[in-house]
Amino acid sequence: MGSEGSPQVVALPGRFAYHDSEGSLWVVGGDGRGQQRLTAPPKDAFDFDPDWAPDGRRLVYRRDFKGAGGSVARSEVRVVGLDCRDALVRPGSFPAWSPDGRSIALTAEKGIVSVRPNGSREKGLDASGECATWSPTGSLMAYCSNDFDAPLSDDWDVIIMAADGSEKRQLTADRGRDYPYAWSPDATRIAFTSERDGANRVWVMEADGAGQRRLTDLDSDYETAVAWLGDGSLLVSIDSRADELRGWYLADDSGELLGGVDVLPGNLCCGEGQVDYWEARR
Repeated sequence: MGSEGSPQVVALPGRFAYHDSEGSLWVVGGDGRGQQRLTAPPKDAFDFDPDWAPDGRRLVYRRDFKGAGGSVARSEVRVVGLDCRDALVRPGSFPAWSPDGRSIALTAEKGIVSVRPNGSREKGLDASGECATWSPTGSLMAYCSNDFDAPLSDDWDVIIMAADGSEKRQLTADRGRDYPYAWSPDATRIAFTSERDGANRVWVMEADGAGQRRLTDLDSDYETAVAWLGDGSLLVSIDSRADELRGWYLADDSGELLGGVDVLPGNLCCGEGQVDYWEARR
């Protein structure tokens, strides 16, 4: 799938958040304007995995601290505003801001929890997993888990649950890693990355797990979904040895590439936790 040749460059109405090679968080407009650095992590720390608050004024993100041999010694979830005010939420990883702005889901020591942005009112959701992704209404949450397989398995599946942790249901059951990344604006579909065919590609399914179909197959090294825009297009990242494909693109419902994004650093590409996109709700 995909357009022949190089797609045209597109300017988007919203804002991107991303990390640079030094681990600082930045924001920039979808038209390339308003570039601003928000964080300057301490030595041996790295900021990444940003997720916008619904009002576009703050970001929740993850800060990793390096240990011996370059391993991750600990991780914490933090919130930073466009005014650069920065605060700790709690230790954890894989943060995601709820659509109403009142809660943040993250992975803690005993699984996924929801917590207020100031770290109060923590609630365990009895969900062993990570990469929590809220539905647009905030009533549901998709996440990835290997809890249904052997311990320490690398076979991850997409699970869906109510926002209070009830009514869990497994949506994928293929070998390999399936990670959810974006809900459609009408909350009826989920875009996820799957390696079931031997390479990481963007797939789409109904919110109940039905109708799973591959959306992208561009003969690249890695393809993943970043955001589902209000006009129905998907923002996807493509990591490819072919330089003409490497980067971020908009794709339609058939997987056709509609245009490329060129406001992000060229040396930043193209996996999970690097970029998040925000646009005002329609």
